Amino acid sequence: MPVLLDNGDPLDFSEAMLRGADLRGLDLSDSLLDKASLEGADLTGTVAMRAHLTGVSFKGANLKGAILREALLSNADFTNADLEDADLGETILFGAIFSGANLKRTQLDGARVEAANFSGAKNLMAIDATGLSVNKATYEKSCWDADTLRTLVSMGAEVIALNEFPADALRAVIVQEDGLTLTFAARLSRMEGFMVHGIIIGVLGPDAEECDVAEFMRVEDATIIRLTASDPSLLLKLASVIDRGAREARPQGVQSVTNLGTVGTQVNVRGDLIVAHDPNIALRLAALESLIGPAGRLNELLSHLERIELRMADGRP
Repeated sequence: MPVLLDNGDPLDFSEAMLRGADLRGLDLSDSLLDKASLEGADLTGTVAMRAHLTGVSFKGANLKGAILREALLSNADFTNADLEDADLGETILFGAIFSGANLKRTQLDGARVEAANFSGAKNLMAIDATGLSVNKATYEKSCWDADTLRTLVSMGAEVIALNEFPADALRAVIVQEDGLTLTFAARLSRMEGFMVHGIIIGVLGPDAEECDVAEFMRVEDATIIRLTASDPSLLLKLASVIDRGAREARPQGVQSVTNLGTVGTQVNVRGDLIVAHDPNIALRLAALESLIGPAGRLNELLSHLERIELRMADGRP
């Protein structure tokens, strides 16, 4: 239970000097600790959900297993703090500092970290980044490179105002690797993600086991999916069928590009011949549509598809 005053109000420790304090296991949920100093404090297992922690100094503090979910942590300083297994999900972390902090298995799902500084943070790639928002200021203050941003996005992080990022970061997020990349002008729901898997099965049948979803990224109001396959011809078949379906569902057109071998070679992908030679595709896709509910769901999904890109560095499949 949270520690409360006799009148039921949360405790107010704003601007308190609590350096080196032993606060292990306390429940400080909803407490007011704005601008308090908790440098070197032991908050192992402490619960401070929804607490007001704006401007708090956690320098060198031990927050192993601490639960700060939904707390207000703007301008908080976690320099060299130990946040192993800590839960900072859905927190507000505008301007927060994580320099040198241990982020091993730290939950940052749904956290907003605009203009935050992660430079020198340890175990950054071991965090839960699902829904973590990242803007250009965080990217620059943290001294991240494009590969770091790309990895975080593949881990579930979301990029804010992508158009403001430098070109190398843009290219890293807008996937440029080998495979079949589908760019949807919408944030796909889980059901729509399931439908994409269904299309792969519908088109490839038993060969769908050879096709993998290498990346599934949501970037602002778009979704980018990159598919890979052990047999490149499967991707060409898949691209052709999806291209045809998208052109039927999207009157404004879809940009279809292949880069086979030489970068810059651009050829429209067409699906008429493949569909005509494999009637089982239509049957499998019809079965998928009957499974997912109202008629037209597949067409609605494909109507959001604005770009198909097939890249094969080793040449034509």
